[in-house]
Amino acid sequence: MVRKTAETAPIFYAPGMSRWAPVPDQPLWQHTDRLQRLFPTWWFLLSGFFSAWRARSGFNSLRRLRMSKRGQRALTLLDQIETPVLDGMIALAKANAERQGYFARTILFAYVSIPFSIGALVAQLAPLATQQALLAYAPSWGGALAGVGTAVVVRLILDGQARQFLAILEMARIERGAPA
Repeated sequence: MVRKTAETAPIFYAPGMSRWAPVPDQPLWQHTDRLQRLFPTWWFLLSGFFSAWRARSGFNSLRRLRMSKRGQRALTLLDQIETPVLDGMIALAKANAERQGYFARTILFAYVSIPFSIGALVAQLAPLATQQALLAYAPSWGGALAGVGTAVVVRLILDGQARQFLAILEMARIERGAPA
């Protein structure tokens, strides 16, 4: 257990300590944190389920995001932020979106492509043994596939949420008349 003192910041988390470090006391991080609170993951999920699919995925999806209550609140908040801070927020959002996309691709590759490729190879080499293994462990396969499917869907949701956050920041930049 590492305790926080004036000289050192905590490196390891122990029972009773916050899992998340406090937001740095800099305008860039403070504004990013306030804006991110407007777009929680549950809202991203519900907005996809309870709105017309065409409106969220078609050509005009940015207009729908702009006209949503949360989008309007976000742009009102962003209007109060200086351009250099907004540029920093966009840079952070781009880095986050790139990172989330990398994680999503990695999960898809590691959890889907590799196992199914190995499974197809084994099925070609030993079809009877593969069939027996699938039948003998059918309940386990179902649980494993559900877990893998959940992990893939969660990563794709987080990737989409990061891209939506970046889109709202870039819209604010464009509305100011500056290139995105």
